[in-house]
Formats: sequence, C-alpha cells, structure tokens
Amino acid sequence: MGDKCDPLRLKPGEWLSGEVYYKVEWVSPSHVSFVDNFGQTLRVSSGIVAREMHSAAQIKETKKVTRTEMAKLLMDAKTTVFTVTFEKKLTAQKVMDSLGGYKPDEPARKRRKVVTEAMKGEVRVLTGYLKYGEPFMGRSTVYDLNIEMGKNERQVDHRTLQELIIRNVKYVLKGAKGKR
Repeated sequence: MGDKCDPLRLKPGEWLSGEVYYKVEWVSPSHVSFVDNFGQTLRVSSGIVAREMHSAAQIKETKKVTRTEMAKLLMDAKTTVFTVTFEKKLTAQKVMDSLGGYKPDEPARKRRKVVTEAMKGEVRVLTGYLKYGEPFMGRSTVYDLNIEMGKNERQVDHRTLQELIIRNVKYVLKGAKGKR
C-alpha cells in the first residue's frame, strides 16, 4: 500500500483524515497504547480515545431488532469497527458430520431435529469493518481484524446474523432464544 500523504509537504492549517484500526495493548488513566492494523505502536491520550474512537466490544444498551434491521445496520457501518455473530457458510462435510446421528427408523420428530441441526452453519464471531454490502439478505464483505492484512477479507451472510455490536449498542434478534 503506497503512501497517501507526504508529511514533509504538509503546511500549517492543512486538514488530514485517515482510517486506521487499533488493537489495545495497555490502558492507564491518562493514555492508551495501541498497535494499529499496519503494525505500528502508538500511545494516545484517554481524552482523544473517548472523543474520537469506537469500541467493537463496549455496550451501553441492548436492542432487539429484526434480521432485516440488523442487516441494514451492518451495511450502514461504513468504517466503524464492529463485532458480528453469524453462521459460517454450510459445507458438505459439516452436513455429513451432523448426519452421523441420523437413524431412519427413529420417529420423524427426532429425524427432523437431526436434519435441522445439520443444516446450520458453524457460529462465528468476527471483529472487523465493512468493505461493502450487498442488497438485503445478501452478504457483506468485511475485513476481519484478527487475521493478517491482505488475507482477512470475509463474507457475512445477512440471513444468518445473530448479534451485532456497533457504536456502543448490542443488537440481538427479536425472538432469539439466546446463544447455542
């Protein structure tokens, strides 16, 4: 990735902006130490952190929303960091492994339960930021901040969203029976 700005050509009064994501290393009452997503370490005053930054984990309130509302919130995330819980894409191997408990001679109710479980993807929790979103109930392409840059692009299927933490609000599905 090339340089976006030549610091030696800056002039007083010039405005700058940037998009950088930070992983907390340590916290003191007056400062927070980070490693950014480019591997650089820096220390920032607590006042700047409080005024300028969002956390992907801090929750001030919880709201129940529909899956469509949650998908819209995710697609509107823009550059804000978030934590999302969803089901990964279903694989043939996962279905085969889940069907190991399938017995054709059992009552239909038990067989249905085994098949229903086999059709669920693995639950995944991802902390990242949005690259772009597709129309509702499609997929959003996001960057996973816990994976090396350049190899961290992932897709989140809107149809399997379970929870979203963004801008100090935890959104959960209306009628959800809690985590599995």
